Amino acid sequence: MCAGRAHTLFGQAPTSGALKRGENCQVAAHRTVRMATQRDRADADQNRVLSAFVDAAPRTVTDVALATGVDVDDAKAVLSDLCAAGSLNSRSVSGVDISARKAAEAADVAIDEPITLYYRPADALAAEDMTPPTADDEIGRRLERMSIPGASDLMRSWRRDAVRATYNHVVESGGTTPDELVTEVYSGHEAGFDDSDAWWAFIRPRLYRLPGIAVDDEEWYVEQRPAP
Repeated sequence: MCAGRAHTLFGQAPTSGALKRGENCQVAAHRTVRMATQRDRADADQNRVLSAFVDAAPRTVTDVALATGVDVDDAKAVLSDLCAAGSLNSRSVSGVDISARKAAEAADVAIDEPITLYYRPADALAAEDMTPPTADDEIGRRLERMSIPGASDLMRSWRRDAVRATYNHVVESGGTTPDELVTEVYSGHEAGFDDSDAWWAFIRPRLYRLPGIAVDDEEWYVEQRPAP
């Protein structure tokens, strides 16, 4: 118990020293709460960035930002932390970041500028079920390669169906927004998610990985439909 509070409880006027100790105690309590909040926020940011890695393909910072809605600078910082923790690996390669060309800063990307790619460690991929895809269309094969959370095969199947239904709506609409996708798709394909925010957090990074999908200022559209 803080000294200032103890004096008050026993009916004694707190001394200046007790008041000082009480103030220090309050400051320490506020600091503890603030640190806990910061840790929770950091964990949430890391989980959000990790959600972009739904398969074995490497991602650039721009890929991660578009797939998750996280600011590019924030995504870069979180990716660095995840690499330091061993949750992701990275390597620099030479070439053109095609995904970055879709983003607003594309004009600033030089052809010979090294690109940092982030990818999941091999042991993390090996721990998952990597059954070869059996679907007879490109969208189905992509979905079968993705990491889909779920307590059963049936739940995972429902969630793949939800991603496909969202993709189909993007194709049919010619261009749409997250709010419209939630309105038009979520109610018929909840896939075990109790609220639309959690549903979209699951759908977004997987939708972005499907062929032809592009996003510009939160408008989702199909650049080119894949061949059957």
